[in-house]
Amino acid sequence: VADLDELARADGTVTVAEYCLVKVVGSYLRDADAPRARSRPGRASVQNLQSAALTLLASVAQAGNGDPAAAERALDAAVARLLPGASVQYSPPAQPWDALDAGWDALDQLDPRNKRVIVESLVAAVSDDGVVTVDEAELLRTACILLHCPLPPLLG
Repeated sequence: VADLDELARADGTVTVAEYCLVKVVGSYLRDADAPRARSRPGRASVQNLQSAALTLLASVAQAGNGDPAAAERALDAAVARLLPGASVQYSPPAQPWDALDAGWDALDQLDPRNKRVIVESLVAAVSDDGVVTVDEAELLRTACILLHCPLPPLLG
């Protein structure tokens, strides 16, 4: 995994595909190394992990929309599903990979119902404009793998 990460960073930039590949391979290897530990359902709530959840949603909205206004609309659609009635300012992280890395383990500790809501929120962000880009699809797939959730049939 370290070699994959080094290869992804070799040219000074990390693409969505490179980031997702490193995260997915690392997750599969950690799961294989400790399957019992990785299969326990979490107990955390979205409210306790709101910052990590919003970072994930903003990163997906940004990756799927070159236009900041479209990305903001995608985030608004996701937040409406995740936190009904809440209003969140669109402010994607300057370093999305570092910001996402800081939240994956915590988000994996969500209880299964809250994981479902996160995935539904991601689908809302991805499908807001009616077009699913490759980057959005890859981030959604990676999030589902890292959160140990099934990929929704949206991408079938």
